[in-house]
Amino acid sequence: MDTKTTVIAVVVGIIVVAGGFVLFGGRAPMAIPEVPQSTNTSTYQNEEYNLSFEYPSNLYLYEGLNQGTETRPQLALFLVEDTQENRDVLEGRATEAREGPIGISVDVYQNPEELSASEWVQNDTNWTVATSEAEPVTVAGKEGVSFTWSGLYEGRTVVVTEGDKAYVMSTTWMTPEDHTLSDFELVLNSLSI
Repeated sequence: MDTKTTVIAVVVGIIVVAGGFVLFGGRAPMAIPEVPQSTNTSTYQNEEYNLSFEYPSNLYLYEGLNQGTETRPQLALFLVEDTQENRDVLEGRATEAREGPIGISVDVYQNPEELSASEWVQNDTNWTVATSEAEPVTVAGKEGVSFTWSGLYEGRTVVVTEGDKAYVMSTTWMTPEDHTLSDFELVLNSLSI
């Protein structure tokens, strides 16, 4: 490559980078790369809570039935990479203290006041560390809200209310390449309530 061609290539590269900087306001857009989705899926169904969804079969599903209180029961589900260490942590057998693994949670709460998803979010503990506004989303044919947050891990929460129940789905990740992001989309896209 001669000097003139090299100079032209460098100038074009600078123009492309500067144009992206101007276009995105100095911020690079958050790109969630496509992670190969597992072709093997399992289905979770719970008639009592009127809930079903698909998830990759290589994840371990921990079902915390009858959480909450006697007057306000809560269904708490956790989906994590299926390792013995993760099973021990979720099942209370871990021999060393540690943080929980990244993963997906699906919680169903009693909502006797029949709060809307926007109203429910105002009481969500993750809302206190929100990094985005609550944005409207449609999940399972229902209008809800979604927001991102940052704590020990990065996270995203989606809330949908239906009658006297609030469905709260969250995922956590450490890097944008973590499988939990694409796995969460599978859960959301297959959700039935």
